[in-house]
Amino acid sequence: NITVFSVHGRRPLDGRLMINGLSARNLLSSGWASNFVPDMGTAAEVAMETSSGSAEAIGSGFTINVIPKEGGNAFRGSFFATGANTSFQSNNYTAELQAKGLASPNELKRIYDINPAVGGPILKNRVWFFGSMRWQESTFNYAGAFLNKNLGDPTKWNYEPDLSAPGEDIKKMTPTGSIRLTVQATPRNKFGFSFEPQSRYWQTASANQAPEIYSSWSFQRESMTTASYSSPITNRLLVDARFGHHAEGFVDDCAPSVDAACAGYGPTSRKFADAIVVQDLNTGLIYRGNGYCCSAFAIYGTQHGPHIMQAQSSLSYVTGAHAMKFGWMNDFGTSTSCQYDNTGAMSFRFGGGVTDSAGRSLTPVAIEQHALPYCATTHLSAEMGIYAQDKWTIGRATINGGLRFDYFKNNFPDQHLGPTVWTPTRNITIPSQEYNNMKDISPRIGFAYDLTGDGKTAIKTACGKYVSGGDAAQGNPINNLATRASRSWTPSLPFGHPNYYVPQCNLLSPLANGDCGPLDNQLFGQLTPSAAIDPATHTGWGNRFWSQEFSASVQREILPRVSVDVGYFRRWYGNFQVVDNRAVTAADF
Repeated sequence: NITVFSVHGRRPLDGRLMINGLSARNLLSSGWASNFVPDMGTAAEVAMETSSGSAEAIGSGFTINVIPKEGGNAFRGSFFATGANTSFQSNNYTAELQAKGLASPNELKRIYDINPAVGGPILKNRVWFFGSMRWQESTFNYAGAFLNKNLGDPTKWNYEPDLSAPGEDIKKMTPTGSIRLTVQATPRNKFGFSFEPQSRYWQTASANQAPEIYSSWSFQRESMTTASYSSPITNRLLVDARFGHHAEGFVDDCAPSVDAACAGYGPTSRKFADAIVVQDLNTGLIYRGNGYCCSAFAIYGTQHGPHIMQAQSSLSYVTGAHAMKFGWMNDFGTSTSCQYDNTGAMSFRFGGGVTDSAGRSLTPVAIEQHALPYCATTHLSAEMGIYAQDKWTIGRATINGGLRFDYFKNNFPDQHLGPTVWTPTRNITIPSQEYNNMKDISPRIGFAYDLTGDGKTAIKTACGKYVSGGDAAQGNPINNLATRASRSWTPSLPFGHPNYYVPQCNLLSPLANGDCGPLDNQLFGQLTPSAAIDPATHTGWGNRFWSQEFSASVQREILPRVSVDVGYFRRWYGNFQVVDNRAVTAADF
């Protein structure tokens, strides 16, 4: 989950995580993004595809398909457990590193994975089950990160590390269960059903951040439900249909909308939400509070995607030397992402001037103001594919050809932007609109030849075109919102004055006044003018970003179950997008 791979020069965003052939995606990005963690105790097989995808594949990225166990007429089970703690880790923390300022090294705190599984008959020869449970945790202390002793004291603006309370990076799942039922209703009709809910907690430590600034996600909704049907209509004709439902929802524990502990430090979340975040420009350290600060990624936030779905069906015709397959698949769903902030809706930057004993600045130089909260809703109407492929074996040669039609469409409902701390009069309603409407045809062909006739040496080559995974949020007008703006701040009060850290200016005014300079974005809090977007970048035929791959390889078996494969891969891309500033020409440079 949120792990990407690149193979043979492919873009990481073109990868896929599949559960029994069904995508486990969310709608935060292209099809690679998922917060779902497959339960490997239920896996009968893990199939990985790195090149030469057939017409069934939408893209050319690294694809992982977890194929589940179904159970059988005998009870069978497995138990897997592993774990470690600090005692299993060596220590390379030297006096030299300490002298250079590293207060502590990365340190494993605990890691474990416990995964029992069992399956068997409910009704012999008719109904089987397979289920498992899983407990997981990975926690380590982050190098040089310690809780701020001054946390929660509104009069303190310096960071004082508490060496007894190191910052923790926590990934935790406890417990997770899954169940799969398989029903052989008749000799020719087979049904499958699976359900896997997950309960997770995810606190992410980062370099140069005090623990109070860490993201702290609780997954209130995370599940994968699948249903399948297969039937050999005749000895040569097979029909297969599948449906997947992925529900995903998580919140940052520190968000103002959440009545919960913040970052695992007890029921004191208000001391995080009310404290203004500080970034020390001398050291880069971010500390004191929690909120939207210093990067484009939301610290406070929620994700609500209760219905992210995929449906697919196929019809296969197979003889000894000939196989044809026709199929259809579609992803669709709706997701809403919200970004929040601390109650002050701003962060401070310190730099130069007065410093503490560790060289950290205590002198304000700038203010960053935020136009939050806001929510953005995305609806994926279709990421659909219709394909046909045909494979022939003639003597020692096998030829595989396929053709795929891809269709990508998204839209956005009415969305409203209300007032915030620094935009108290904002009242904008954005009407619903369509955006992407893209269609593509992608041909693919492959060839394999048994060179020696004994099945031990194969020459293989393939060539195909693939479209990129679509981003369901692309084109959302909310993305044009100017959510932050900065201004300089030169305190006129003397250092040590009770109001030294209170800006002596009118922060509602975008103009320079008092101790503050002008906002660097006069459109702060409003929808910024969009670029003139060429419709060809998101509508029409053949305009989607694509890649083509050519591969050639020789594979030779040198021992039973051992082979050597030598290959060449070449990839090229098309339909790159560029931004052209029409206010200038080449003559202006």
